[in-house]
Amino acid sequence: MVNLEPPNVSIPDKDHYYESVYVVLTHPEKYIGRRISIGGKVVGDTIQFDGHFVIFKIKDACTAPLLPDDDPDHGYITIVLVNGSQPTLLQDGVKAIAAGTMRPDGIFCADDLALVTACAHL
Repeated sequence: MVNLEPPNVSIPDKDHYYESVYVVLTHPEKYIGRRISIGGKVVGDTIQFDGHFVIFKIKDACTAPLLPDDDPDHGYITIVLVNGSQPTLLQDGVKAIAAGTMRPDGIFCADDLALVTACAHL
């Protein structure tokens, strides 16, 4: 039998490329301290850059209203990108997929970030 999986692919598990904001916020204890990828839409007015870190929030637009009101960020996860430079495409509404580790305080420390933008058809 031939193994069709590409070698050295950093995918958290075989069923998902990344976890949604909703899934992580509803079961945070499952993800704390584990290396995962998480995806959501960037909230533009939360983007900050201090020269060393890029800090921003992502949301899961389809399911965030279903989260309980006692959640302090109510559907948002704060991402801290630790590799130093602010990506040009990081802006409101862009889909972000970050790889890293969730801390016990709910901050997601990412060391890798992919941004997905809509393509214009000519």
